[in-house]
Amino acid sequence: MRGPTSPPGAPKRPRLEPLPGFDWSRVTWGAADAPEGAHCSYLDCLAPIGEDDVPLMLWDSEGRGARFCETCMRKWWGFSG
Repeated sequence: MRGPTSPPGAPKRPRLEPLPGFDWSRVTWGAADAPEGAHCSYLDCLAPIGEDDVPLMLWDSEGRGARFCETCMRKWWGFSG
């Protein structure tokens, strides 16, 4: 999937990829245009996502969404506290 063409000299968009061991088949994707779920979308976790938390949110090409809690953001995506 290609994004828009950047002008010469523009910084490249970072590529976000999960860390080794992450299994895309373990992600529960919500229906397109459905309200956000209250739990982490990774099946090995399913932790509640608090109202004041800022989860990592991803969408696939069909508009389905997944949310990841702080623990999964650190474990699978390399985010730090």
